[in-house]
Amino acid sequence: MSFRELLLVPTSPAFGGVSRKYEESEWVLLGTPFDSTTTYRPGSRFAPRRVREISQEIDLVNPFIPELRYEMYPMCDLGDLVFTTDVNEFLRCYCRVLRELLSDSKRVLVLGGEHTVTIGTARVLRGLSRKVWIVYFDAHLDLYDEYPRGCRISHATVVSRLIECDCEVVAIGYRAYSEEEYRKLRKLTFWISASDVVRSREECFLELAQVLQCVSGDVVISLDVDVLDPSVAPAVGNPEPGGLDYCTLLELLRIVLLSLGQKVKVIEIVEYTPMLDHNGVTGCLVAKLVSDLYLLALIGSKC
Repeated sequence: MSFRELLLVPTSPAFGGVSRKYEESEWVLLGTPFDSTTTYRPGSRFAPRRVREISQEIDLVNPFIPELRYEMYPMCDLGDLVFTTDVNEFLRCYCRVLRELLSDSKRVLVLGGEHTVTIGTARVLRGLSRKVWIVYFDAHLDLYDEYPRGCRISHATVVSRLIECDCEVVAIGYRAYSEEEYRKLRKLTFWISASDVVRSREECFLELAQVLQCVSGDVVISLDVDVLDPSVAPAVGNPEPGGLDYCTLLELLRIVLLSLGQKVKVIEIVEYTPMLDHNGVTGCLVAKLVSDLYLLALIGSKC
């Protein structure tokens, strides 16, 4: 029996109301309902199910490619990873499933859950590839060595662990950091703050495109919903004013996905907190983001 059969729980409804057969799918959707290291506003463990529910009610079409709709080329929705509150057990189960999916030549869209999932993604890809790049969209640098004190694996230490895995990290949209984290900024391969984008939008787009030309190996796009401004997406674990608007984020993602194409093996969307989403606006945005990212990835693969 495969780890996919042992460690995944089928869910209903499927994202967008339709799921392609596993054997026929290039991309698969995997929910990771885990948020046990969250230190401020927990609840992202409920996001995978809520996003699937909301996806039934909105039009899943991408503004960059209006002729292409999600239901024309759906992913295989595998359901959710088994629930646990232990971070080491979560990463162990996730790594087993992800390794199996990648070995089957699948590309994976991960719907979290909290950001610690990226540590597992990096571990698996580093075991399979000589070089791994992480394009990290987040309001925070996540460069603490321990957070809280004594805890080396948490949502706030992710990038420190990625650097220890010898991953190349490109940080986009950050605007909140401690003195400790700011001192480590130069350990990143490339970075664009949210204020950089506001002041010099076109210049940032050009610089990012130039950096992406140097990418070799496997790529992860890891997106914390809090990279967006709270006026756009308030229902997140750690909201930070001064973030990106949705159209700017989508343009950045378009540049990344069209530049990197088949190099992108995993996409993660994390930290949406449904219990704080009283009017459902953030959930609609996240469901749209899942579809938009996936459709851009399909087009990018053909470029």
